[in-house]
Amino acid sequence: MKVRIRGIDSLLLNIEHDYERRIEKKKILRKVLTRPAKGRLTRIKLVYPRLAEMAENRIVEMYEDGKIGKIPKDEQWLIKKVISPIVERYGAKVKR
Repeated sequence: MKVRIRGIDSLLLNIEHDYERRIEKKKILRKVLTRPAKGRLTRIKLVYPRLAEMAENRIVEMYEDGKIGKIPKDEQWLIKKVISPIVERYGAKVKR
């Protein structure tokens, strides 16, 4: 007879869903960003992990909404369209 801990199934489903979402996010970022833009985002992640997470989520959201296509975006696009609005909103300081 198997004994199940209450809620463990939903916890495992949540973990699996989070993992799949992270994999999907990485695929989209690889498809959309150029190498310099990825580097910029990585450097921001070292100093402001929350800001970088928000920027990544915004890029994925824009891609899913069809606002950006498969055309690679450069570092300046990343700064102007994604990072600057977040920085202004939350008051982080990022050198340009």
